[in-house]
This record gives sequence, C-alpha cells and structure tokens, in this order.
Amino acid sequence: MTSKLYSYLFLVFVGTVVMLLSFVFQEGQSQDEVLKEERELYLQAVKNIQNTEAIDETLLIFEYFTEKYPERYEIWRNQGLALAVKQNYQSSVDSFSNALELQPFLITDPVFDLQYANSLINSKVYDKSKVLLEVAQESGGLPQKYEENVDKLMKEIEENTGDQDD
Repeated sequence: MTSKLYSYLFLVFVGTVVMLLSFVFQEGQSQDEVLKEERELYLQAVKNIQNTEAIDETLLIFEYFTEKYPERYEIWRNQGLALAVKQNYQSSVDSFSNALELQPFLITDPVFDLQYANSLINSKVYDKSKVLLEVAQESGGLPQKYEENVDKLMKEIEENTGDQDD
C-alpha cells in the first residue's frame, strides 16, 4: 500500500508542476503581448512628435511611459522634444534634465545639446544654453543641417544677453 501512496503522491506532484509550468507559460505570453503593445504605442508616439495635431495624445503617452519606466532616459528625451513642439519649454527643460541625469553621456550627443539648448533659450536660460551650444560645436559630430540652427541660437543668446564673443 505504501508504494501505491507514493505513486499517487508522485502523480499529484507531477500534475501540480505541469499546472504551474502551464500557468507560468501563459503569464509569460500575456506579458510578452503587453510589452509588444507598449512598444508599438511608444514607437507611434515617437513618430507623432512632429505632428502638432496629435501632440496632446503623444504627451499623454509619454507621461504614461515616464511614470511606468522612470529610469529610461530615451523616454524623458522624447518627452522633452514633444513638450518643445507644444511650446511648453520649461517642462521640456525638466524632461531633458531628467534624461541627462539618467544618462550623463548624453552631453556628448551634439543633437541632444542643440535640442536641450533650444528649450533653455525659450525658457530664457541663456548661460547654460550657450555652454551646450559650444559643446555641440566643439564636438565635431553635429550634422551639417544643424550648424545653421546653432549659429542662429548663438545669435539669439547674444541679442538677449548683450554677450559678444570674439
């Protein structure tokens, strides 16, 4: 009788393990589906940054993602871009600042420096924006199409501060 009891307990154990594995597998598939949907939503929001008609919806999406994934610097950066498009420059500066705090090496990205500086200038923070623009220029990695923007922004800083560099 003892061997029958062991056989029965073994079958119960195996059945329980199979049920747990099945549950874990289903949960994993469900989580994969959620992550896939979130990825598609995020990519759509990134595409919509320049679409002023969809900017409010885009900002809601970025707000969701910054709350859910506050450690992801690229979400903060893209939210900063969207806020700049909305002309909410102070909030844009805050988002760029969060991105930089999370990923200090962003300072070596001249395009980021230009984006951040643009929001700072529109928030009337000229000293920090000038430093960022100088870093962008000195990096040598700024795409040619952005050089004119840097020159224009430097001129705007000079006009607003009376700062004339040689």
